Amino acid sequence: METKNKRSTLEKIRRSLQFNNSCYVDPEGLAGGLALWWTDEVCMDVRYKSKNILRCVVKWPQISSPWLVTFIYAPPVWNHRLIFWELLKSIAKENGYPWLCIGDWNDFSSPNEKQGGNPCSRGRLEHFHNLMTDCEFMDLEFKGQAYTWSNNQGGEDNIRIRLDRAMATVSWRNLFPLAQVYHELKVGSDHCPLVVKCKVPLKKVPSRFKFESKWSTHEGCQEVISRAWEVRQRGSDMFGIVQKQKKCKGALIEWSKRTMGKDKLRLKVLQDQLRELQSNPFSLENQDKEKILVAEIEVLLLREEMHLHQRSRINWLSYGDKNSAFFHATINQRRQRNQIVSLKSNHGDWISDEEDSRPIEEAKSLLERVVFIAWYIWKSRNEFIFESVPVNPMATMLRAMEAYGEFLSISDSQQVPMDNPQTVDSYSQWRAPDCGSYKLNCDVAVVDNGKEGKTAAVIRDWKGSLVNGSTGSCEIASTLQGELNAIRMACKLAASLEINQATIESDCQQAIKLSVSEQDPPWDVMALVFDIRYFRNLLGLSFSWVKREANGLAHEVASSLKKGKLPLNWVSCPSPAILSFLSVL
Repeated sequence: METKNKRSTLEKIRRSLQFNNSCYVDPEGLAGGLALWWTDEVCMDVRYKSKNILRCVVKWPQISSPWLVTFIYAPPVWNHRLIFWELLKSIAKENGYPWLCIGDWNDFSSPNEKQGGNPCSRGRLEHFHNLMTDCEFMDLEFKGQAYTWSNNQGGEDNIRIRLDRAMATVSWRNLFPLAQVYHELKVGSDHCPLVVKCKVPLKKVPSRFKFESKWSTHEGCQEVISRAWEVRQRGSDMFGIVQKQKKCKGALIEWSKRTMGKDKLRLKVLQDQLRELQSNPFSLENQDKEKILVAEIEVLLLREEMHLHQRSRINWLSYGDKNSAFFHATINQRRQRNQIVSLKSNHGDWISDEEDSRPIEEAKSLLERVVFIAWYIWKSRNEFIFESVPVNPMATMLRAMEAYGEFLSISDSQQVPMDNPQTVDSYSQWRAPDCGSYKLNCDVAVVDNGKEGKTAAVIRDWKGSLVNGSTGSCEIASTLQGELNAIRMACKLAASLEINQATIESDCQQAIKLSVSEQDPPWDVMALVFDIRYFRNLLGLSFSWVKREANGLAHEVASSLKKGKLPLNWVSCPSPAILSFLSVL
């Protein structure tokens, strides 16, 4: 850190903070000095020190490889700073360690990193970019406020700049893939403290399916897609497309595991064979074998590079550059950039609780809908101008929402996470609710033609007694529609009996997910889901997914209705099959 305090004052502070080791560069006149403290957990070898830089080699027990760190205070005078840049470039030429460079650079790399004052000089920006290129630095970016220094003046005279930053080489970023930089609050100084945490665990997020570009290098990829796509599907055309995409996804994942899951092992085996072959005496036979092995190895290396390239999102490098280390570093950089540490609410409060991250998803959903509405308004405008088609605002909105629903369905947005952990029950036998409460079970039995469903909902009290029930028929394009129809029937049954705070159970996990989520459902079940959510909020209902065995009574009623064997008085005079479920608690 830069400091203007005397060494005696710094030593008192160091001892109070329980740092056992120190290194100082004393202040000269009005210019500040440098102070470096560290604990015994780290072996810090200070190789060079001056009023502008501390150059140290670090050995950390948790990390097998030593690495270089330079703590800098760049000169505030431009000409002196150019000389300092040359010093950093000379360090880069002779350095063989992974390198972290952190401190006050007294300069910035982009107009966006300055607010207020005179416009930035293009020449200064080019000098800074040349420094980063010559030293092979990558900006580690940061979490926190955008500017690290302020002149603390008011009004139009206020200037804020990002002068402090941490930069590192690719090898250092790969040595510490989970490192993150934080800009802390300015207190007692015009600079923000920089904190580098070398290991910040990644937050687990649901993985999404992506087509791997490396799959296209295998001759079996097209066959897998064609075979999965040719399977006929029931229901509407859009539903059929979604189901075909799901089958393609599953088939590709399974095929990739089977054919490419052992590429690294295969590469090692081929390399060993090539090494042995090249050590043998020359012959035409060995030369032909060598060509075949080299061709296979190049394909495997290409697949690995394409895999890394796809995840790093680097578009300006060609596959032939063979720069896998750089791809690894950019992947690590992007992962840390995508980590959400905190959110700022409408009231200006910073929220760091993971459970309060829902505003981002809500904003994303709202923005997606706005885009679709704007696009279909534009289409209606063009149809009116160029084709004289009358504008119908309501029809335009319906077309936009239908397209948005198709987008969600195709992008697998129906795979919604559970909002409430209590919605997943693993027990395989029906359990009675709390005393004074009720539980409704529901199910659907699909008729053989696949276009009609027989729905059933049964309500039982805390003693396990059958209180009431309801059955019905509905046209469906998918089993999910039938399950949601059954859940809606259960909601209506609870409303007709004026039962509040009841639990509705279904053995369809996807239907329960849609019922408890606040996200927009797929267009083909949107009306059903919105009805269920209306009853949920009106009656205070809760929803649980259970195994088929725990939903046996509703399944029996729906199956009997499908077979035409359910008597009209099945509630008051249950059949032996129904009684067998009622006797189990």
